[in-house]
Parts: sequence; structure tokens; C-alpha cells
Amino acid sequence: MVRRRKYYSSKKVSLSGIRDHMRNISLTVKVDKILTSKYVTTRAGERVKIKEAQVSDESGSGIMVFWGEKGDNINEGDVIDVRNAYTTSFRGEVRINVGRYSKITKH
Repeated sequence: MVRRRKYYSSKKVSLSGIRDHMRNISLTVKVDKILTSKYVTTRAGERVKIKEAQVSDESGSGIMVFWGEKGDNINEGDVIDVRNAYTTSFRGEVRINVGRYSKITKH
């Protein structure tokens, strides 16, 4: 039996409305600063490239983490729409994650 991934419409949020454990969110942000680009080892033991960036919108700012190849074409000053992102808490700070199933559109 083949399991199919269900796709739902994303909930549009602003950075001030971000909370931990949110799933399937959409937002429009400006990339203010690229903080780091590095390789990390996941809990499954897989080595993955990530790029962390400081982002902002009219309501506030936060950190966005691009997993794998998602951050390759992201530069400082870009305004991007992100769909199907999720949030996690890392070192006490909520971060927006752009993963395998997320979609990025540049303005």
C-alpha cells in the first residue's frame, strides 16, 4: 500500500504570531542577514547542510533555518514567500524551519 502525503492549505502568519510547534505555516519575510551556513548531524545520524538567517516583517523579526538545498539561492535583502514551513524551539528560541516540503518564492 502506497501512502500519499496530504497537502493542506497553509495558514498565513506574521512573525509576531509565531509559536513553538506550529506546522504548515506561510509567511512573507525579508532576509536581513545570513547568520551561518554549516553542516549538522540530525538525530537520525544524517549529515545535512543548513543556512540560518535573520528575517523580518512588519510585525517583528526572527530566525529562519533553511534545510538542505533550500537556502542555496537565498541572499541578504531578498523578500521571500515561504509556504509549508514549521517551527521548533532551539536553545530557548523559536525558529522557523524551511524543510523538504516547503516552497520558497522570491519577489
